[in-house]
Amino acid sequence: MEKYTIVVNGVVFDKELNKILIIKRKEGLQKGKWAFPGGKLENETILEGLKREIKEEVNLDIENKKEYIADYQYKREDGSLSLGLSFLVFAKNEDICKNEEIEDFKWVIREDLINYDLVEGLEEEALIAFQKVENGI
Repeated sequence: MEKYTIVVNGVVFDKELNKILIIKRKEGLQKGKWAFPGGKLENETILEGLKREIKEEVNLDIENKKEYIADYQYKREDGSLSLGLSFLVFAKNEDICKNEEIEDFKWVIREDLINYDLVEGLEEEALIAFQKVENGI
């Protein structure tokens, strides 16, 4: 049985703006595409990994809760397999300071998603996140 690298992604929602955060990566498998902040788990819980990755990539703090959205598998650039898990999380602040991996970022409303070259499948995840928020999650 092959081993998987576990990757977590946060669909970061800002309640004040009523928008989600998308980022454009500078390099790697998702280079030039818009995605959600996240990365590999490092011997930590899912929430700890989400907090760490989001803080490292865009300097945002998130609340102590998460809501499952989706899971997926993909091959990494080196041919190894990853299992990705996406969660709705809530930002505690809006002041982004992107790291060297991030080319750009945007806070977007649902209708703006079609204007960005998103990683395949992420538009559906974003729509699920908006629905969960509308339903009071």
